[in-house]
Amino acid sequence: MTEYSMKTKLKRYHILLSFVSTILIANSCPNQDYQPDSTLTIVNNSSDSLLYYIDFRVSEDTLLTTYNLYPDESTKHINLILPYSEKTDKDAFVKTFEKLNHEILMLFLFKYNVVEQNAWDTIKKHYLVEKRYDLSLDKLQQYNWVISYP
Repeated sequence: MTEYSMKTKLKRYHILLSFVSTILIANSCPNQDYQPDSTLTIVNNSSDSLLYYIDFRVSEDTLLTTYNLYPDESTKHINLILPYSEKTDKDAFVKTFEKLNHEILMLFLFKYNVVEQNAWDTIKKHYLVEKRYDLSLDKLQQYNWVISYP
């Protein structure tokens, strides 16, 4: 192998390495476009602990997601609302309404003990949702971003 071909291969290697490094660094940076623009407050006025799930949908789609929302204890506490308490969720809700042109935000509430005692497939099959709210952006603004259960 000549010195020229060795230098050419080394140069190509450096270019490839620089390209891959740039891609990896760019993908590891947080999304600068994402800024929470609203805070949804869910008030639990019941004696039951609740779990909540938020999804943007078209109004005809009321099916629950196919994957288990709460595969283990570490994920449940994030969306847990204790009895007679409230939970706030800061997110880019307004931007999502505008960007994706979704008609509604669906808020699903589940009793904690139902999720604890049943497999996700059973919850889906029997639609063991305690309460579902179908909320437009106008409706959320009308409610001042506060949803109370019951």
